Amino acid sequence: MDELGVELDRERAVLTLNWPARKNALTQAMWAGLPDVLAGLAREPRAKVLVIRGAGGMFAADADILEFETAYATPDSARAYFRQVAEAMDALARFEKPTLALIEGDCIGGGLGLALCCDLRFASGTARLALTPARLGLAYSLEDTRRLVQAVGPSMAKDILFTGRLIGAEEALAIGLVDGLHAPDALEAAVAEKTAQIAAASQWTA
Repeated sequence: MDELGVELDRERAVLTLNWPARKNALTQAMWAGLPDVLAGLAREPRAKVLVIRGAGGMFAADADILEFETAYATPDSARAYFRQVAEAMDALARFEKPTLALIEGDCIGGGLGLALCCDLRFASGTARLALTPARLGLAYSLEDTRRLVQAVGPSMAKDILFTGRLIGAEEALAIGLVDGLHAPDALEAAVAEKTAQIAAASQWTA
């Protein structure tokens, strides 16, 4: 599908969230398509590392809230939506090859949830991150919460979830929400160097 672009670049695959007109907001079609895309990449022998990024200098500004009225119209539709999102997140979290999120601009809500499913997260100094279920009156799943706690610890996870506040790039690095921070014009090279290092290592170890 056009909103999930896949490119093979030497020994890495790049999966691009590609809906810049809506700041790469994650639609139901994107959530539904992600497990199949990942399954295909898992079978691709040339791809030793997976990079996930957003188009247009933006990672992803949450799930697509324009679909929420339909998604949450009934208890059954809400359960189906939660299941669809969970299956996509789990498919990435369990992906058998190393994964790295390249984060520019906003990485909010479902976008940050997706980034937290990756093994590593490298961000630009322009990045802004947040988890916003408290602002939307939504519950955050146990698995999503567990991944957040693993990254930042219990107390900071509570702060992030209770407030839904925006977190700048420097704070994100300091609390462990991202693993590397680079100037906007240096991020691509840093990610390329890291993925090359990973691809050169034993794939059995990774």
